[in-house]
Amino acid sequence: MATEKFIYHTESGAKIALKRFKHLPFRLMRDLKDIEGQEAMFAMLEAATTKKDFETLLDVSIEEAGTIIQAWQKDSDVTPGESAAS
Repeated sequence: MATEKFIYHTESGAKIALKRFKHLPFRLMRDLKDIEGQEAMFAMLEAATTKKDFETLLDVSIEEAGTIIQAWQKDSDVTPGESAAS
């Protein structure tokens, strides 16, 4: 279901919902094709969250952000460097 989300509860008790990777628009992959590294990661996270959840994500520690991103990737069965067409 397209409304299905990955939910993460932060160490501070806040809830962050991210669209599952497979539900992100394919156009995003095209828009990010020439962008690398952190800029692409932030653009993808912004597309996957609401503005409020993105702001919550920005306030977690770097270590917890890494944990969230890894859990989201695992939940989506995606590994770094893969594209939606892979």
